Amino acid sequence: MRLLIAPLTYTRAVLGMVFVAVLTIVLSGPTMLFGTLGKERLTTLCMWGWSRLVLIFFGVRLDVQGAENLPTDGGAILAFNHQSNFDIPALTGAVLRTIRYGAKIELFSLPFFGPAVRAAGCLPIARNNRREVLKIYREASGRLNRGIFLPWRPRARVKRSPRSESLSVALLFLRRVATCRLCPW
Repeated sequence: MRLLIAPLTYTRAVLGMVFVAVLTIVLSGPTMLFGTLGKERLTTLCMWGWSRLVLIFFGVRLDVQGAENLPTDGGAILAFNHQSNFDIPALTGAVLRTIRYGAKIELFSLPFFGPAVRAAGCLPIARNNRREVLKIYREASGRLNRGIFLPWRPRARVKRSPRSESLSVALLFLRRVATCRLCPW
């Protein structure tokens, strides 16, 4: 049985990579068009569709708990722990609101994907350039104040006191400059 499962797993993984690449290429065009025209809802629909199709292809079922705790109006920082390749599709597919990501700047140079996420309004994070990062954080705060959800994976940490939990420096900054909720996800 084990001899049969391994080749099927690898075959599905290879087919999955091809599927995700083709799906990304196909949906990049409409995403760039709608993003460039400022059609935020249609851009969000493209992102949601891409996410749901990826999850369906790989057989991932979402069991969303706590979505009722998300604000119904206004923006929110969704603090999440990025653990797998399915985190972004799962989060995008689960949150039925306008959601935009911050991503490492290197992803914005990928063909099709890079121009699409830039047009969609995702934020390029140049992690080695503190000045650029602060500029992006300020831009992110403006989006949060406009009602957009911004998932954020805490990285650098700071202790508020010896007895408190570590908090992300970025989350502290965003929470200070934006009038939105911080929601663990």
